[in-house]
Amino acid sequence: MKQRLQHSRLEQAIQKNQSLAELLEMPCELLRNYCVRDYIGSPALKKDHSVDNTHAKGFFEDQGAWRKTLPLDIDAGLSLAVFATFFAVEMEAGTDQAEFLVLTPKRSPDQEGGMYVGLMRSHNTDELCQRLTDDPAVLKQMAAEVSALVEWLRMPVADQPSVSESWFERLFKGQSS
Repeated sequence: MKQRLQHSRLEQAIQKNQSLAELLEMPCELLRNYCVRDYIGSPALKKDHSVDNTHAKGFFEDQGAWRKTLPLDIDAGLSLAVFATFFAVEMEAGTDQAEFLVLTPKRSPDQEGGMYVGLMRSHNTDELCQRLTDDPAVLKQMAAEVSALVEWLRMPVADQPSVSESWFERLFKGQSS
């Protein structure tokens, strides 16, 4: 069984709204302007049993038009579901351990076009889907970027004392005899 994603890293990735290039501190040719928007750890819990919720196509069918699902790393159980305005990284799709990461174009009110920048960038999804289908080198690059993201999300966070432990230790520091 593969290691699940670390929740603290997921929270960091989602809440900081950083592009994957910023988050991973590496150049990302294809996903440089995308960020992690959401995580689904138990897609089978969705109550609609008329679709296969262990695949992104079924789980997100009411969220956007599905274009294609591309295998990225069969051994690692990674695939990429391309929708009209977002990507869903599938991990262990089709199993009870399925997990999905939603990647969307980064939106920033500071950029020209404001909050609509992400929507405008999403219009290149069809073009990128075509490039992924037509050019094996582009698909290989996408697989490398997605694999780096998943690897980063699975890395354990350095052990740090919880806030309550730190406070408790400070309170009684120096009182031992």
